[in-house]
Amino acid sequence: MVLIVLIIILGYVIWYIRDQKQCEGAPPGPVRFPSLGNIIQVAVQSSIPPLALYKLSRIYGDVMSVRIGLIDFGMK
Repeated sequence: MVLIVLIIILGYVIWYIRDQKQCEGAPPGPVRFPSLGNIIQVAVQSSIPPLALYKLSRIYGDVMSVRIGLIDFGMK
């Protein structure tokens, strides 16, 4: 059981480091989750996706990066 938890934690750390290297030079945006991207933050902000993205842009600025699933978006 402990081995499984350690493997999951190690996998997440490796994913996080790799994701941060890929995002260098990208506009600011919310922290992404593995394979889900920012869909959780969009869902929490509002049930209407354009309104949720507007609220996130108020936090991260006029130009921001968002990942929905496995696709990266640059929003202006």
